[in-house]
Amino acid sequence: MNDRGCKKWRIIAHSMLTPFLHAAKNNFNRSYNIDADDIRILLAPDLISKALEKAEEYADKKDLDCFNLDMFLSRSFGVIWSFGVVYVRTPAKCLEVLKNNANWKKNTDLITKYKTVYVFDDNIIENIDLVFTFLIDTEQLKAETFYIENSRAVHMPDILLEYWWAFFLHWKDNNVFMPLLREFYNDDLWGTVPIAKGLVKIDLNLTDEDFWYHMNVTHGSMSTGDYKLWGRCLEHAKYQGRVDKDTYDKYMSPKNERQIFQLRSEDM
Repeated sequence: MNDRGCKKWRIIAHSMLTPFLHAAKNNFNRSYNIDADDIRILLAPDLISKALEKAEEYADKKDLDCFNLDMFLSRSFGVIWSFGVVYVRTPAKCLEVLKNNANWKKNTDLITKYKTVYVFDDNIIENIDLVFTFLIDTEQLKAETFYIENSRAVHMPDILLEYWWAFFLHWKDNNVFMPLLREFYNDDLWGTVPIAKGLVKIDLNLTDEDFWYHMNVTHGSMSTGDYKLWGRCLEHAKYQGRVDKDTYDKYMSPKNERQIFQLRSEDM
């Protein structure tokens, strides 16, 4: 990795480790480590809260060190653990284990025993995610990963349209669907990846309406009583005779008010 890349990932590592340091310094036994500028769960806050409460109950019962939302693990077929929304139960222990592994890439005994040769793969970025992946795989930290059934999330929105990093995720029926890859790039193969083995399902019995309702409330809906830009344009188009009555009725019907947001989820 070049110097610029090293500097970038060093800064990111500092930000990811700061919550651990703060929690350990203040004797917190529980904390969250959230990559907040990189993640958005597309659900109402009360539903996100319920999902995280279930996640906490599971992690406490299993005595986990960390419990993380599936931001990367399924896309890497179970290989790379990545910081996202992490419930941390043992911040001081995590830091101690990290300190004890300063030469983690030279620990050939552990690398051989646990088959973690990915630490030498030049195609995999050597960042703090990979270090924690190694600590988890070598059983020095006890961590698992969860997902929220039939929920959607956006990860790394700044590069959302880059082909291999289209992280619009939809967990459903043991798969992660990626609508941008499936629909925008027409890639049915890589647009659907099986959820990695061992991941924990948090099930709130969500329906697609939970997603659509949140998106409409957050961004504003287009209905006969609440015209936004496209609704106003359609009104003017009708007045100017640019559209016929059938077209107007089709788009302004309350039944179809979600169409400007829809990503054809019915195909998933």
